[in-house]
Amino acid sequence: MLTPRLTNCPECASIPTLLDEISCTIAKTAKKLYNNIIFMLNQPIDANLMYDLLNYQRILTYKYCNPDYAGHFTIEMIASKVRRYTSGCLNPCYTLTTVPRTTSTSTSTSTSTSTSTSTSTSTSTSTSTSTSTSTSTSTSTSTSTSTSTSSTSTSSSTSTSTSTSTSTSTSTSTSSSTSSSTSTSTSSTSTSTSTSTSTSTSSTSTSTTSSTSTTTTSTTTTLLITEFGLYNAYVLPTIANTDWHVPTHLEYDALCTAVGGAATAAIQLKESGTIYWNTNNGLNTYGFNGRGTGYRNSIPEFANIKQIGILWCSDANGPSQYAMSYGDSNPEVTTNGGASNDSGLGIRLVKDFTILNPGETSTYVGNDGQVYATICIGTQEWLSKELKETELIDHTPIPLVQDGPTWVTMTTPARCYYTI
Repeated sequence: MLTPRLTNCPECASIPTLLDEISCTIAKTAKKLYNNIIFMLNQPIDANLMYDLLNYQRILTYKYCNPDYAGHFTIEMIASKVRRYTSGCLNPCYTLTTVPRTTSTSTSTSTSTSTSTSTSTSTSTSTSTSTSTSTSTSTSTSTSTSTSTSSTSTSSSTSTSTSTSTSTSTSTSTSSSTSSSTSTSTSSTSTSTSTSTSTSTSSTSTSTTSSTSTTTTSTTTTLLITEFGLYNAYVLPTIANTDWHVPTHLEYDALCTAVGGAATAAIQLKESGTIYWNTNNGLNTYGFNGRGTGYRNSIPEFANIKQIGILWCSDANGPSQYAMSYGDSNPEVTTNGGASNDSGLGIRLVKDFTILNPGETSTYVGNDGQVYATICIGTQEWLSKELKETELIDHTPIPLVQDGPTWVTMTTPARCYYTI
């Protein structure tokens, strides 16, 4: 700790006062900086001033104990600079006062104009906007020295609201023409406007109060995909993206086991409704969304759309390929090895290895950039709808062949589609 000592330094007597003035100015500047941060103001802060004052504060503090410290800075030299920097600073600025933060969720503006002659007119407008509860009250009074022989008073109130709104308007007219209107509006989220107009001519008063609340209604439109993509067997080795593959018939068997066995697997795997099936008997319990894609055979023609779903397997059975199928009314899923290479069948993909738990979902990105939802069933992660790929893994386009005679002659990858 620095301790002042007795010296023959007459100038040192002014050091405490100078230190007080420096501390006062530093406190004022700190308060500006605080308010800039808390209330997002943009008051200018003189950084050079702060730097100089802190230096002078340090020098004066040490000189108070040792007048020889920083001998090239005389106390009088520092005093002249300090007084110039701290001009107008008063001791109360030592106390750092802050403006309390106030949060208001209601804004009310009221304007009242009253003119009194032989005819008096009083207009009062109050607007209140609130996200919780708002109350707006407006009262106007005008007095006229005119004499009236008749009195007519009309009051109307109109309220349209999707929340709870109460509006009360009272108008009283006498020979002195006094009119008052009170409007109270309460809502969860609303915009309320209250207008009161009082006009007196021969003691005639009219008062109108209205409250309006507006809500927004959103509409969601769901688009149905009714296009089935079918492929020949030549696409199977190169159609799946990295970490995915066309399943073997044994992997389809494992899928059936996971949903309760092949005997009832069709009911569990098929999509509900009659958009993709003629008969609505699918439960789609596991989110597999099995659809009646039908097939394209070697005649060639499209057959059994909405009656049967047949999906390619990646493993061969002699000159043919395995395929998995489920029917419109049959609850059973079967795998057989009789699909010829020029057949047009649907494709599902399964992931090489998944970290998902049963029922969890993720996504698969196709070679052409299409994004597919995936679902974990048992220990396998599957596409949750048929593939509609247009490119092979090397981004070579898969030719679209709709013509029947051309389709049966293809010995390279090809695709076709059928729209219901």
